[in-house]
Amino acid sequence: MPYRWSICHEEELAEIVADGVVDISSSIETLFAVTSDPKYAPHYRILIDMREMNFTPRLGDALEIASVLRRARSVLRGRMALVTQEDLSRLAMIVASIARGGVMIRTFEDYDAARLWVCG
Repeated sequence: MPYRWSICHEEELAEIVADGVVDISSSIETLFAVTSDPKYAPHYRILIDMREMNFTPRLGDALEIASVLRRARSVLRGRMALVTQEDLSRLAMIVASIARGGVMIRTFEDYDAARLWVCG
């Protein structure tokens, strides 16, 4: 399974970890699975750790993900942090800037900094 996630009610946080080979479809399916989980609430924050992910998204993929985030903003009302490898940080920033329509999203290369921001 390329994605695993947990939802912590006490922290109001959903944490998603990408590990290994993923693609655009599995990425979108995972986001929908998490936001459809009965333990998730729309105001929860989301921390996505993509440092161990084996996927090099193209600009079209970034645009598609950004579009999905904009359409899903009713269930993405909390902060969202993306933790990326250095070589993906630029593309993740593109996704973040395009998706901003109501989604509070930032990119990080440092997990601890991302967790501090998303939980702050």
